[in-house]
Amino acid sequence: MCHPCVRVRRREAPYRARPGTGYGPSDGDRPHPPRRTSQCLTNRHWKERESRRALVPEDAEAMFASIQDPEGLRLTGTHAHFTLDTIRAHRARVAAADDRLDYVIALRDDPTYRDEVVLRHIDTENRTASFRVNLAAWAPRGAGLGSEAPVLLLRHGFKVWPRLHRVELEVFDFNPRAIRSYEEVGFVREGLKRDSLWWEDAPHGAVMMSML
Repeated sequence: MCHPCVRVRRREAPYRARPGTGYGPSDGDRPHPPRRTSQCLTNRHWKERESRRALVPEDAEAMFASIQDPEGLRLTGTHAHFTLDTIRAHRARVAAADDRLDYVIALRDDPTYRDEVVLRHIDTENRTASFRVNLAAWAPRGAGLGSEAPVLLLRHGFKVWPRLHRVELEVFDFNPRAIRSYEEVGFVREGLKRDSLWWEDAPHGAVMMSML
């Protein structure tokens, strides 16, 4: 059953977490009991341009096509090779999982899979989760999809369910564009995992970032 949609009021500037608090509830609040989130997240400000929807089985082929992009594989440090059946099996696992929220970003007039935002490894006891965003190769890079998409899901994760206190991510040091995008959303750098990736005969570090 679809819970009432979460709506975010228009903001004239990119939303930034306030120091020390972020989107999170006060220290005295307790996390809500685990429950799956709405399948119909919406945002009034972007309603003419974008639609946010849950992943569906039909997205498997688009997802499979998106991971054939060499640049996307490099930016995510993906060495593994996937088949369409592997992706379909992954989608089935996601649908049954209770420790993650996965959403597709699509245009209002075109439901094609363009972007995916994910809160995963959700720990309701410690109120933590990790964050991931993926922009498909055919999505219009630089059009704001990669920076707009996280705001709604993060706000939902901090304010609605599972009432998170901390969200973390890692991004490779050769991807300054992504680092800037995450900083614009409100993530701050915590450190560097040195030489955590070996790519094209060279080691690369991963920048650790978080939001409270």
